[in-house]
Amino acid sequence: LTQPCQTDGCRVRKRKCDGLQPFCTNCIKSVVRGSDGNPVCTYHTEAKKRGPRPGYKDKMLQRLERLES
Repeated sequence: LTQPCQTDGCRVRKRKCDGLQPFCTNCIKSVVRGSDGNPVCTYHTEAKKRGPRPGYKDKMLQRLERLES
C-alpha cells in the first residue's frame, strides 16, 4: 500500500492532507508564510523503517533455545 504524500505541517497537526504540490490546501489556508510571501509547505520524503529491530530475531531464537533446554 502506498500512502499519499502528506506535508509536515499536516502530519504534526494531524490534519487530512490533499497532497497538492507545491502547496496543499491546509498550507494555503495557514497564516505561516515564508520570506517570499508563499505558504511554508514542506514534504518529508524519508520513509519510516518498518519491521523488527536489528538483532531481534536472533535474541528471540536464543531465548527459545534457553527455554527449551
